[in-house]
Amino acid sequence: MILSANDNAIDGRTTLQKLVYLCSIKVQIDSTEDFKPRYYGPFSYSLSESLERLVGLKFLKEEPRITSRDHISYLYSLTDDAIGIMGKIKSLYAKQYQLVSKIVHDAKTYCNLNPYALSYAAKVHYIAMQTRRPISLKDATQQAKSFDWRLDESQASSGIKLLLALQFAKSN
Repeated sequence: MILSANDNAIDGRTTLQKLVYLCSIKVQIDSTEDFKPRYYGPFSYSLSESLERLVGLKFLKEEPRITSRDHISYLYSLTDDAIGIMGKIKSLYAKQYQLVSKIVHDAKTYCNLNPYALSYAAKVHYIAMQTRRPISLKDATQQAKSFDWRLDESQASSGIKLLLALQFAKSN
């Protein structure tokens, strides 16, 4: 659904992981409990395995490219077969697709699906869910250390602003 909501493609594994995490907050795509702390924030091993299977089944294309920082990034896009199947899925799960589309659209509008911005938002949300209470910038940066995450107050603030823009958080 996420790829379909973004013209059938998403650039970057981190972007895709964080969008699935954020969408799973509002839509039953994958349980947020399936996400565990990794360097760029909440990460799902089962999602990673599912992506590999979908590539192997030729429902997803995975195109590697070298970034300006000499890292490898992957563009994921739906194949023609997957696009056909998505048409049926979108009609069967219209309400869920509408929510996913809104999240993807709003994140694209707010941060152009920047993986760092999505990562900051996912980290802040994950921390808030683990502590089960509203958190301050200072709390977020301190709690991030317990997950071996680097998250300064500026990054936490950026994450909170994106969560507010996505209507996942309320301002005080």
